Amino acid sequence: PEDIFILVNASTVELPNVEKYFDEVLAGKGKKMILWCLEMDTLRADLGLPGFPRKDIQWRFLSHFKSMIFIRQRDYSKSVAVAPFVVNYSGALFREYPGPWQCMVKQDNGSLVCIAEQPDRYALGQLKDELLDVLNLAEEKGSTMEFLRRGRKFTTWWEDGDESEVSPNWRK
Repeated sequence: PEDIFILVNASTVELPNVEKYFDEVLAGKGKKMILWCLEMDTLRADLGLPGFPRKDIQWRFLSHFKSMIFIRQRDYSKSVAVAPFVVNYSGALFREYPGPWQCMVKQDNGSLVCIAEQPDRYALGQLKDELLDVLNLAEEKGSTMEFLRRGRKFTTWWEDGDESEVSPNWRK
């Protein structure tokens, strides 16, 4: 008998069918499901948009899955008052299970170096803050410039959490 089921690159619109399959075929039978999705955050970003599944599938279903291998690279720019006037910097949120979640900065030679780590997933805004701190580009904490550069909200809707979140596994 099969004990592990692997689904490869399900699209956002297919997620309700994946959930239904899990509930009807696998749940309560000691069987495991592996979602091999190279762009899970992109799938989450589409949830709730017209023509896509509702956002609650994140809390009800996707929250059960742990990330085994994860890398989300980000490129940023910051304007400064002295030459070169614009500083470009890059980094990544990385995780290789069972290791910790890591914030990594991209060096001039293209390699990534860990600058911070913790057991729970970093929000993308936290990644940017860690990069700014290590590169000595951060604004003074609590300053008007910090607020103007960052804004009021610096997390995605799924990073904020929800009282209907069934499992914290996806953050672990």
